[in-house]
Amino acid sequence: MQGRNVIQISADKLHEIEYLLSQSLQGLHLLFENRTLKKILSTPTEDIDFFNFENIKRVQNILSDFIAQKSLVEKAKFLKDLD
Repeated sequence: MQGRNVIQISADKLHEIEYLLSQSLQGLHLLFENRTLKKILSTPTEDIDFFNFENIKRVQNILSDFIAQKSLVEKAKFLKDLD
């Protein structure tokens, strides 16, 4: 896939991400406090140009760094330290 940035994910990391997502779907957010989610989700996004190349590339880099964190504690700290 020339010209594309591809995130390589090991099977154990993929399983961990699937677990986190399944817990979130059930309302159990292991990495975020409920008040943080409420604040983020209550922010209107209609006027935000989020899906531009620069933002997508930034999200891809953040996701890659997030996945590389070894534990849930490290993942939570990583997210908390984002600006």
